[in-house]
Amino acid sequence: MAEHGIQPVRLLVSGHRAPHLPLREETLHHLPDAEFLTKLGERSRTLRALTDPEFRKLLLPMLRADFTASETYAFVPGPRLTCPITALGGEQDEDAPLGEIAAWQRHTTGRFELTAFAAATSSSTTRGRRW
Repeated sequence: MAEHGIQPVRLLVSGHRAPHLPLREETLHHLPDAEFLTKLGERSRTLRALTDPEFRKLLLPMLRADFTASETYAFVPGPRLTCPITALGGEQDEDAPLGEIAAWQRHTTGRFELTAFAAATSSSTTRGRRW
């Protein structure tokens, strides 16, 4: 983008490690549908909540595409962005610990903000804490 004179105004990232960090989890994108959904269900409370088979079938191509992009991405060092980066993460997110989200700061010469959200419970609301 920069070589074409295009710069983003801001980059917003949420719940994902910085691109230069290695993948920690087993790759899933290549698995057959049933095994992919089973393994994903072991990782994701959200997916376990999707009990409607038709809805899962609708989401499967998007989920697989998302995992394929994430699991096969190869970071290539280059110029850092000049725009601010806002990174969002959950304090209790085991899939994307705050340290891995904070590592996005390395990718900009601009301002960096990390907002950490506490886990919501039935008796409290989600609140953000800026670092």
